[in-house]
Amino acid sequence: MNHYYGRKRAFTLAEVLITLGIIGVVAAMTIPTLISNHKKKVIETRLKVAQSTISQMLNFAIAEYGDPNTWEFSQVYGSDVSDQNRKKLIIDLTEKYFLPYLKDVNRSGYMSMSKAGYDVYHAPDGSINSNNLNFLSKEHYVIEFANGMTIFVYMNSSTANGGISTNILLYIDVNGKHPPNVFGKDTFVAEIISSTGKFTWLGSTDSRDELKEKCKNGMVCGALIQQDGWQIKKDYPVKI
Repeated sequence: MNHYYGRKRAFTLAEVLITLGIIGVVAAMTIPTLISNHKKKVIETRLKVAQSTISQMLNFAIAEYGDPNTWEFSQVYGSDVSDQNRKKLIIDLTEKYFLPYLKDVNRSGYMSMSKAGYDVYHAPDGSINSNNLNFLSKEHYVIEFANGMTIFVYMNSSTANGGISTNILLYIDVNGKHPPNVFGKDTFVAEIISSTGKFTWLGSTDSRDELKEKCKNGMVCGALIQQDGWQIKKDYPVKI
């Protein structure tokens, strides 16, 4: 008579399938969010590391060489902005003021995108916009770090005061050759102001509303993340 009460009730096949189905639905809803949040945290952290690395590099260079206004690259007088002259300036600049103060560099050199082993970079909408990482034949000074970050050094010149004022553009890919290689997702644009030697994210003087709008093409997203306290917020205009 006690056999009936001693039995343990097992789950039916239907109950097991329903349970697994519920688990699958919950996983499908939560896992993409968890992955996205993890990616955001990685980007936030690596952007802070990039800024710290470059700012420290510049502080050391200024301590040794003084006011950046006296550095060779600050102004190039005359009208010679040929590719050859630009190449010499970038090489001299990077190898004198940058590389000696950078740690954990795996590879560096002045080379084309294709020779360095990189493909073209895209805007968040998948288009190829007009920037210096969209031409495989375009040459940059490429600096690859042990942590996977890559910096492309490019000189941006503009005519001013009878000479050619130059700022240094830095295209920072926080995970190097790994995908997606998209501006605003893993690639961000910064610059070094030649008159001050200061590092700044492109667009850093814009308001948050201006940055949100401009970040849609990926170019000023580093400034937006910094302005938001190194957070990629819910209204960040690029899907991570």
